[in-house]
Amino acid sequence: MIDQLFGSKTRVKLLKFFFANQDEEFFVRELTRLLDEQINSIRRELINLAEAGVVKSIDKDNKVFYQLNKDGDMYEGLDKILAPKEEASSANAKEVKAGKVVADPTVKAKRGIVVKDAKLNLIKEELSSVPGVTFVLASGVLLKNSPKGVDLLVVGKFGEKEENEIKEKVQIIEKKLNKSLNFASISEESYTYRLKINDRFLMSLLQAKNEILINELGDK
Repeated sequence: MIDQLFGSKTRVKLLKFFFANQDEEFFVRELTRLLDEQINSIRRELINLAEAGVVKSIDKDNKVFYQLNKDGDMYEGLDKILAPKEEASSANAKEVKAGKVVADPTVKAKRGIVVKDAKLNLIKEELSSVPGVTFVLASGVLLKNSPKGVDLLVVGKFGEKEENEIKEKVQIIEKKLNKSLNFASISEESYTYRLKINDRFLMSLLQAKNEILINELGDK
């Protein structure tokens, strides 16, 4: 029905994408990777959406970025149709007390945590396919923080095979996002122990701006 209304599956993908990531900026090749569409189709639909005032273009770093135009005449109407419906509280709603991560009790999903940011959702999808992964946390450059420290923490029950698969997945993610990432992978046992002793590395990461993408550890 929505495809018929807007006339193009690629256009619908772009509209849903921009309304799910309303404050983000994306360049053309980035959108082709994230939406798995041909670059010519993406470019053509972006021109159409820009002419209609739905998105706006921004010149930055010798690239043209596109962002949802919240000041456009069509914004409010399209927002009612396309914006994702609010789920239970964000998986990022948590606090650190006495060296322990206390998850928001309204967050029931584990691997099913809703991640609205397209880049983070891409990371979640890649890493959730690795056997044994039980916890993934994004921080650092992934959330536009200081580039120092760890951008991605992966926790789970895995051996050498899974460790190598995680490395391969991170390389795929880096290629798709065109971004170099600092990541760390540790066992569940190490994670639990580090929490108990208030490990400086882990606590600084948990207390910094972050978003949990996968959580099968509960409130460990």
